[in-house]
Amino acid sequence: HSGFPHLMFNMYALYIFGRLVEDLVGTGRFLFVYFVGGTVGFCFSLLGNPAALSVGASAAIFALMGYTLHYRLRRLPLRRLSIDLTFAQILGLNLLLGLMVPNIDQFAHLGGLIGGALAAGVVGMPDLRNRNIDVSAGERVIASLLLVLMLWAGISPLSFAEKARAVAPGVSHYMEARYGGYFTSYTA
Repeated sequence: HSGFPHLMFNMYALYIFGRLVEDLVGTGRFLFVYFVGGTVGFCFSLLGNPAALSVGASAAIFALMGYTLHYRLRRLPLRRLSIDLTFAQILGLNLLLGLMVPNIDQFAHLGGLIGGALAAGVVGMPDLRNRNIDVSAGERVIASLLLVLMLWAGISPLSFAEKARAVAPGVSHYMEARYGGYFTSYTA
């Protein structure tokens, strides 16, 4: 999926969620969420369908949505807000398009959403009362560890499978069988 409509939809979502996240946490943290979450989406895409080619910045935009969702659930009052409707419209439209239009990389979207939510645990979220950006050390460590594991599994699945063998032999066997044909030339 690519072309002008794809670009326009991504630009619209970037305008909505990019401004929101950058206003909340600043440019540096925004870039961290965008690139790390997008890379996690890329890894999910590789793991979900290693033979497919994927284009676009959708995974990174979904990372911004993941940050927004994490922020919404953790920091904002549990009542209906205007951002809820925008979020539901964009997410619903993406799910609908994913079911109707062939070749939309839902693995990248899901990975970006998860990556953005985890990135929120690393960079923190502003507190409504004092606008300081805070995150607990435990949340930062767990989110960082999960991000590293996801990136490792996506970028080097056979190395990940080898190290996982002692802890999760079923996962290791599955990953070696599924991804071995794609990465064997790189492991020699």
